[in-house]
Amino acid sequence: MKFKEITIDSIKELQPYFDLVDYEACEYCFTTLYMWQHVYKTGYVICDDFAVIMAEYEGNSFSILPLAKKEKLPQAMDFIIRYFKDSNKKICFRGITKEVVDILQENYPGKFEYIEERDLFDYVYDGESLRVLGGRKNQKKRNHINAFLKDYEGRYKYRILDEEDFEDCLNLLKEWTVNKEENNEFDEGMDDESVGIKKIFNNYDYLKDRLKIAGIYVDGKLEAFTMG
Repeated sequence: MKFKEITIDSIKELQPYFDLVDYEACEYCFTTLYMWQHVYKTGYVICDDFAVIMAEYEGNSFSILPLAKKEKLPQAMDFIIRYFKDSNKKICFRGITKEVVDILQENYPGKFEYIEERDLFDYVYDGESLRVLGGRKNQKKRNHINAFLKDYEGRYKYRILDEEDFEDCLNLLKEWTVNKEENNEFDEGMDDESVGIKKIFNNYDYLKDRLKIAGIYVDGKLEAFTMG
């Protein structure tokens, strides 16, 4: 079975399969996989009722969860395991849910080791807590915001960004990179991040229906931007 590289054109083929699942992890989003494809060599194959995503990091192949309806998960997991065996590769899944662990333990008892990679966990904030910033545990955040408002009240603007703002984003990205280099804080992952950001900007028309980019301008100059 030949896997195809994830390119921007893959969105038409893969998005219906992403819509099948509700996995709450950052990997299960086309934009994320496309943005980081150059790092993880991510590829995919479409089967009758599911899609399989394979990737590689530091020479080791792994699969994330198949994009499938819940009732098709056991069939999809069997397919992936056969692929690893036929390719003579160590079977490895990453970013899997407790539900899939249960399936593997039931169908392949004693065959796998299950490791919680704590450093790779996603983190989830409570939306209402961040909106109101109540309570003692949000005191530091309130202090930061109050200090910002004191220094920049009337001078800043937060807004959604679009194509006409991307040059500002790239200029800021360049400034940030130079600053990191001058302070000996640069690492190779920053280059990969820059490549990914540029891929998103260059293909914004394909991604904008499921992507939001926002920024903060101070005195008319972009000082921060985020995307999600």
